[in-house]
Amino acid sequence: MILNQTQIDSISDYVLNEGVTDDLLKEDLIDHLSCKTEEIINSKGLDFETAFEMAKLKCSPNGPQEFERDLKLLTTFKPNTIMRKIAFIGGYASALCFMLAVLFFALSSLQLKKNELRLRSVQMEYGLKQDSQGSPGLRGSLEYQDFERQYHDANATSLSQYIMAERLLIACCILFITTILPYQFYSKYRKGDLELAQV
Repeated sequence: MILNQTQIDSISDYVLNEGVTDDLLKEDLIDHLSCKTEEIINSKGLDFETAFEMAKLKCSPNGPQEFERDLKLLTTFKPNTIMRKIAFIGGYASALCFMLAVLFFALSSLQLKKNELRLRSVQMEYGLKQDSQGSPGLRGSLEYQDFERQYHDANATSLSQYIMAERLLIACCILFITTILPYQFYSKYRKGDLELAQV
């Protein structure tokens, strides 16, 4: 049995009432449901209404909107994939910058502490030498001047490590803000969109 125009219109009304908005998808669903209904009528000898209900259950048990949601997910897959890759790379780079910043902060602090301890020990050593030998004084010694030069160089190194740590921390924040946060907002927006479409 071939469906008449009234029965096809009934199927068309069902698809339109279910809220399918994509025109090509509407046509395909109407055609598919019509063919499935005809097949059930011809194979089981049922009336149109019963055959149509069975066709709906077989073709789209969760309703025709499920096809539209799946179609949207498939057609927007490429941008989502690119955004995920960018967010992953940005997250990795952000974590790497953060770890390097912590490392440079630690190195800078250790260097400063080590320099202060060396300065105290040298001052104590030269102070004891001066007391016992009556030497010309701490500042006049060539050894002390050499140490003082090393001390200032080490402090400069410590300062440059601290500045590098600050720059890495800033880079970490920028990477996080420009890659991970936009992806999180976008994915929540898309999820909200799909949830609204289901309602």
